[in-house]
Amino acid sequence: MKNKIKDLKLLSMLDLDARLPLSQVGKKIRMSQQLASHKINNYTDDGLILGFYSLIDYAKFGFLNFRVLFKINYQSKEKFLELIKNISKAGNITEITECGGSYDLLTVFSNRNPSQFNKQFKALIGQNPQLKNYDITTSVVSHHYPRAYLLGDVKEEDIIIGGDREILTIDELDKNILFYLNENSKMSSVSIARDLEVNPKTVILRIKNMKKIDIIKGFKPLLNVQKIDFSVNKILLRYHHLSVEREQELQTFCKLSQNIIELNKLIGDWDLELTVETKTKEEFRNIYISIRERFEDIIEDSESLQVFKSYKKKFLPEDYFIKNI
Repeated sequence: MKNKIKDLKLLSMLDLDARLPLSQVGKKIRMSQQLASHKINNYTDDGLILGFYSLIDYAKFGFLNFRVLFKINYQSKEKFLELIKNISKAGNITEITECGGSYDLLTVFSNRNPSQFNKQFKALIGQNPQLKNYDITTSVVSHHYPRAYLLGDVKEEDIIIGGDREILTIDELDKNILFYLNENSKMSSVSIARDLEVNPKTVILRIKNMKKIDIIKGFKPLLNVQKIDFSVNKILLRYHHLSVEREQELQTFCKLSQNIIELNKLIGDWDLELTVETKTKEEFRNIYISIRERFEDIIEDSESLQVFKSYKKKFLPEDYFIKNI
């Protein structure tokens, strides 16, 4: 990237709201709409932007998220990519991330209940025996923070997904609009309206209403920040002697850290999963050590994983749109 500051400003704006009209983006960062569009296309071509996703609260549709960490015996790159391709076909898998360390792959299964998850999970294992070693957690709630480190900003947003939510019923039009936003959060209202044969103003109003009732929490780019020389790591924590006060202090620490972009509260083999993006390995190590030292009284065990690539990230399963589950 030639003009790094301008690029970081543009990426920061996309991270805050990927659907914000480029005319407004340009005014905020003093960049023409045409140049902003050109840069975004270049980011996509260069692999910095892997896609755009919508933060949809799956809990409002009665789904649970089961996060599975797989340990895979060494395979050639070709066989590994073939495995990823096979896993991606599963309509209930919403996230696939390649890792390094004690685990090689993180997948997220979105199902109505544990029984449904168990059936589909066991079927996937049967089809792919190399996935036989794994640890499973259930997501209680997730917090999504802005990439404040890009510009050294102060964090203000804390987007919360999941938890104990009232299940909502939406009509067919809202569901169809969500289908497009789930595939590509940056798809224009005009394009969605054309496909659905409705007025663009109707799509705009429907999206606005789904945001108002907290079905849609935001729109983000799926960034491969390694392309701009940042590294991505995950921290897994297991608690003991936990108190509500100390857990809240840990969550506040994570919220205030510029480099922690996601926090998943879990039940299962691990209790907390953090996603951390840093410029250097030393910076990550300092964050990791700081967490372990400050909260040693409630942390029984911890693990760090390097993240290599994200292959898929959605918040509603494809199954929701193609069959009645």
